[in-house]
Amino acid sequence: MIENTSNYRFFYNENFADLDRAVSIDVKNKKLNDVLGQLFSSANVTYRVLENNLVVITPVNNQQMKITGKVTDAGNHEPLPGVTIAVEGTSAGAVTDATGHYTVLAPSGSATLIFSFVGYVQQKVPVNNRTEINVKLDPDTKKLEEVVVMGYTTTTVKNLTGAAQSVGGAKLKDVQATSVDKMLQGKVSGVFVGNSSGNPAAAPTIRIRGNGTLTAGNAPLVVVDGIIGGLPNPSDIETVTVLKDAAATTLYGARAANGVMVITTKRGKAGKTQVNFRTNLGTAQLNTGRFHLMDGSQLYDLQTAAGRKLDPSIRNINTNWQKLAFQNASNQNYELSASGGNEKTKFYLGGNYYKEDGILRGTGVERFSARLNLDHNITEKLRVSANFAAVQQTDKDNSGGSLYQYYTNLPWDKPYDASGKPINPVNTDIWYGRDMTNFLYEQQYNYDKHKRQSLEGLLKLEYDITKWLSFSTTNRAQYYHDRNESNGDVRTSAGADYQGTLYNYYQDTSVYISSNLLKARYTVNKVHNIDGLVGAEFQQVQLGDINAKGKGILAGKDVLDGTSAPMSIGGSKTDRVFNSYFIQANYNYNYKYYFTSSFRRDGSSKFGANQQYGNFYAFGVSWAASEENFIKSIKAITNLKVRASYGTTGNAEIGDYAAIGAYAISTQYNGVPGAYPSIYNVPNLSWEKAYNTNIGFDLGLFNRINLSVDLYQKDNKDLLFNVPLPGTAGYSYISQNVGGVRNKGIEINLSTDNLVGEFKWSTDFNIGFNKNTVRELYGVRTTS
Repeated sequence: MIENTSNYRFFYNENFADLDRAVSIDVKNKKLNDVLGQLFSSANVTYRVLENNLVVITPVNNQQMKITGKVTDAGNHEPLPGVTIAVEGTSAGAVTDATGHYTVLAPSGSATLIFSFVGYVQQKVPVNNRTEINVKLDPDTKKLEEVVVMGYTTTTVKNLTGAAQSVGGAKLKDVQATSVDKMLQGKVSGVFVGNSSGNPAAAPTIRIRGNGTLTAGNAPLVVVDGIIGGLPNPSDIETVTVLKDAAATTLYGARAANGVMVITTKRGKAGKTQVNFRTNLGTAQLNTGRFHLMDGSQLYDLQTAAGRKLDPSIRNINTNWQKLAFQNASNQNYELSASGGNEKTKFYLGGNYYKEDGILRGTGVERFSARLNLDHNITEKLRVSANFAAVQQTDKDNSGGSLYQYYTNLPWDKPYDASGKPINPVNTDIWYGRDMTNFLYEQQYNYDKHKRQSLEGLLKLEYDITKWLSFSTTNRAQYYHDRNESNGDVRTSAGADYQGTLYNYYQDTSVYISSNLLKARYTVNKVHNIDGLVGAEFQQVQLGDINAKGKGILAGKDVLDGTSAPMSIGGSKTDRVFNSYFIQANYNYNYKYYFTSSFRRDGSSKFGANQQYGNFYAFGVSWAASEENFIKSIKAITNLKVRASYGTTGNAEIGDYAAIGAYAISTQYNGVPGAYPSIYNVPNLSWEKAYNTNIGFDLGLFNRINLSVDLYQKDNKDLLFNVPLPGTAGYSYISQNVGGVRNKGIEINLSTDNLVGEFKWSTDFNIGFNKNTVRELYGVRTTS
């Protein structure tokens, strides 16, 4: 009996850490066990009465017990020193010694031990009143099992034969950019991304393993959600995989000489609907390195030293045209998405608003976009997917020629008059600059606006014919509308000669592509793994545009109907077709020895009547040395693979109708329509081909260090080259297959997981060295 009228305070455990469980109650003339019955559903506890009316409660099932055991590797049964053992929900824990043994104190009953070690899968083990618990940890091979999307197919890092590198959406978004190709800068070895303008709407230059051609296109092929074409909004991207060598790219044949970017968009997952909102705010500024322009005094001293007579009063006039042309720009990005579903139907719905001001004053971009991706299992064998996307982007360029003028305008010229208004050099008595231009004056009146709208719909059906054979058909339709409007105001140098000019341009493009695949995957005797596919693909592009320019526009007017006279009118229509057939076969023995081969035949309307089809092939082999027993005994090595590949790819990036003899009908004589020869007939013009050789190896250490090294050589032959002709020929050039370019180099990728606990720290490093050589031109060998 407790004969005390004071309130008692009851706590769980003697460290009093669980203060939120503290309770108080009058215990006058009551047995303490009766009080405990009031407080707990069971009085199966022990207690101690302390000073100040404190009673410490310890449930019997939380009493400490000593647990011992040993931790070993599940594969080779070797002891693992340094394994961390934590008691779930408490601060108690231990670490295994050099022989893998440990001792830890933990509550009996429902306690759980957590075993974790770098490079191994974490394991949770209930105590269940045991005093000895031995554990075998499995190596964590999740990096090797990561899925790599190759476009038509998917594989894992472990089974990869070619040179390919994947970047997740999270890593892409550590920088703000208008498009995914800009986001790739610095993230993939052998990939160069550059921008020569301060205008955020300007398309970047992207090169994979160097420039392979001279007058044809050097941009890589883009594949979105398994089918050629498109460039989705960055906020909707799940992964980007860059395919580099022939073993990785040859399935794309004639389109893959410049490498391939494979993009997958986000999709829903079964479970509770997830709603995500993300925003980014950022700034950008000009970086010219060590390049600087002379100020007024420096230029004055240089000019006078050269013998030029100048007014000494201008020596200290220092107009910084660079500072006037550029600014510290801001960008903002807002993303809202919802995803979820059940095992039968899944969805992803995303919307995005992006706005960026260019570091070049007067430039900027604004974009609205939305995407809906749906996946539905009609039956266990039949699945359907649908994608819908819409984008509207507006670009502006009111820079007034400042990107050029800030180099050429002299620091002695003043940009503003005494009242603070921009000076028109034509109307001033003193202007030292050669071109008599002030972009600040032009920016008040002139503009260049570009609005682009696109709609996209994709439908994919997949059917499992048998357990090892499936068929899929993917069909996508896209529509683009471009509108460009530019104004040369009568008050500016751009429009003064014509009393003001106005230009309008409209373009409508529709693209349809159908890709049909028959895939097989089979295993014989558990060690012979065979997979492959047969495919056929068809693509059609239809493009039409119209443009007009008028002169004599009243100041501030922006409609062509207000022109006093037309200056020009133009328009065109283009049809383009690709037709492709391809096959791929892969084999590996017990996931140790890999062989892959592929063949593709492509036809294009761009080439001559005699050579519209081209054939492309590739072979690749790899040896997973880390699967050999003599390597498995080396604990430090978690992955070791040697790869080699050789094959051909093609380039079709030339203008439409470049090989078909044609007349231009854009002329007249005395008011009568006329025509003149404009394109020389080249019936044997064919594909530019790239011959790719790649040797590489992958090394993984302790499941936290991963190194990849690739040596490559790419020889582009039969280049699509516009050979200049003399004026007497009647044609400015003729398209021919001549010349050769070689790219060779080395790529190194290193990634490390430095901390893998609650606080994670990882690093990624990549570097590439490429040597580009023009080896042959006009049939004459120039270099070795």
